[in-house]
Amino acid sequence: SGFPASARGPSDGLKDSLHSPMAEPRSAFNISDEIDLAWKLFEHREISQEEYAGLVRDLTEMSASQNGGTVSVLHTLEASHHKNHERILTFLAQEAEETGTPYIALSCFTMRAELAHLLPEAFMVGRGAIVFEMLGREYLVAVLNPFNQSLRADVQQLCGRPCHFYLTKASEFDNALARLKEAQAVG
Repeated sequence: SGFPASARGPSDGLKDSLHSPMAEPRSAFNISDEIDLAWKLFEHREISQEEYAGLVRDLTEMSASQNGGTVSVLHTLEASHHKNHERILTFLAQEAEETGTPYIALSCFTMRAELAHLLPEAFMVGRGAIVFEMLGREYLVAVLNPFNQSLRADVQQLCGRPCHFYLTKASEFDNALARLKEAQAVG
């Protein structure tokens, strides 16, 4: 038993029809992107129906708060010390491999000041994406939702170059963002 398709809300397909590749990239958080990820976890039996409902509730509460931090399924799972957090991350990494988004540990990379200007800070925080390295003329970008295609399109539009996407942990994302801000302040 699960939620009927109508219980998922308006996020199915609507955001894709409203977001054309030429549209201005949005920096604001869109809860439907994260609810879609939570639904994927539920559909693949990585979380129970009750955990899905709890994730949606927590995402809603986090997005309504004025804390200014990144709101994501991965942040919610880490903050709640979910018993299967590591297994879920492993599942997402395996699923994301199929979309060309392997897992990466951002702690292994130095955040350099020249990377800070590529994406606006509001975009990085609001959408959960950070450029962490350059490879030739291409950028390496860590994301918290590896299945969000509009995020990928917006990142590439903002960067103006091809990007390669990687999944990372919420805590590593937050740490990398803090290190990037420090590098920008020093540089």
